[in-house]
Amino acid sequence: MTKHLAKDAFSKLLGNTPDAATVVATMIASLQKFHDAIVIVDAKWNFLYLNAAATHYLRREADQLIGRNLWRMFPRLADTASEQTYREAMTDKKPRTIIEHHAARDLWYWVGVYPMPDALLLHVRDITDQRRAESLNDRLLQSLETRLDVPTRRKAL
Repeated sequence: MTKHLAKDAFSKLLGNTPDAATVVATMIASLQKFHDAIVIVDAKWNFLYLNAAATHYLRREADQLIGRNLWRMFPRLADTASEQTYREAMTDKKPRTIIEHHAARDLWYWVGVYPMPDALLLHVRDITDQRRAESLNDRLLQSLETRLDVPTRRKAL
């Protein structure tokens, strides 16, 4: 169907009917257009799907990841809050969000973690610009407080 999808991965999730095939094709075409990364891993943590944005974020082609284990391909995720969040969501089937900082590249990501039957969908958004703007705003407010020797409205709240 696409190099970003493990063979028959979605038929396991949606069934194997003509209607399901149409839904899958429509869904894949839509997800490929997202600017945010979409990654789906199965219950054994093997990559089932990555959209084009995900391959950009992960700096790997989809065919290097499809069918391979998330934890083996990205060992730096082991023993992190991200791993704990993903595992909890896979176990209790409750969606979650987490903010991740990639220290080596100084990038910030918002990750929506959405359980599916026998899989987990990760919706990843680069929020680096937002975090930098918030940091700049905080520094400016602190500077203003210092110069005026008055607490700003934000601090008072």
